[in-house]
Amino acid sequence: MSAKVHSESTSSSEDSPWTSALLLGPLFPTVLALVTVVLGQFTLLADPVCSKTDSESSSNSGCQFLSAAVASAYLEIIVFSWVFMGTTVTMTLPGGKTYKILRPFSKLRTIFCCYAFVFVVSLGSFGYGTTFLIDLESRKNSGALLINFSLFLQIVYWLMVILGSVSLIMIKLGTKKVSKGSKYKAERTIKKEKNLEHGSEAWFKHWFEIESDGMDTMESDKLEKFFTCVDMDVPGDDLDNIVDQLDIEGTGEIGFSGVWSWYESEGKRKYGVVKNVEKNGGDEEDDGNNSKEDVM
Repeated sequence: MSAKVHSESTSSSEDSPWTSALLLGPLFPTVLALVTVVLGQFTLLADPVCSKTDSESSSNSGCQFLSAAVASAYLEIIVFSWVFMGTTVTMTLPGGKTYKILRPFSKLRTIFCCYAFVFVVSLGSFGYGTTFLIDLESRKNSGALLINFSLFLQIVYWLMVILGSVSLIMIKLGTKKVSKGSKYKAERTIKKEKNLEHGSEAWFKHWFEIESDGMDTMESDKLEKFFTCVDMDVPGDDLDNIVDQLDIEGTGEIGFSGVWSWYESEGKRKYGVVKNVEKNGGDEEDDGNNSKEDVM
């Protein structure tokens, strides 16, 4: 695969609104996690009930909630730190064989799964904490510091959940709400920015027939349909390899410029020159044979 395809595929991934949402979105939850770890452990030690080691401490709902909140906060801090500071950790056995124990995140999908797991854990912890605060009997057996700090965490956490959910919905809707006029404007902008050759005009036509949102990226599972539209017969195994080449970040999306660059560098040679791409920017020939012609 050429370096050009690599760079343009990476660029498409970096331009995705989900990239910043996954990388920078957890910043404020991580700040809350730091506060929870520092002040939460102090509260557990200062509270007269939680500081005990007997059964009374282990059965107190407030102590259980705060302990679970601190644990989930540690998970959040670990994941957030590894996103930016992760490194490869290897272990060499006596026989000389080396194994990779840990490595940095290389796919947005992996980051999403890690944060999703942390969110589920924290949701269970704070859901339990909510029941503690509304239970008068449990609050009677807890100190004022524990109750007040738990209330503070609950308010901030649920506000973040609401704001985060609204933000994700807005991002999702923002990627879909593209008017017909904006679609054609996007086509012209992409052509100008990517400086694509005139021969790709027909590909643009079919691309935006499939990707009706007017975006220069599409889901990778639509690539087979696109190749069919441009009369390119690509075997299933080859199709999987092409998707792996174009979607090196594992985002599940591929960019038009990356597909066109692949066609220019490899596809034309392996699968033939597509007539409705090479002839007059998409005009079909009069003889009706518009599938493809052999490379001379």
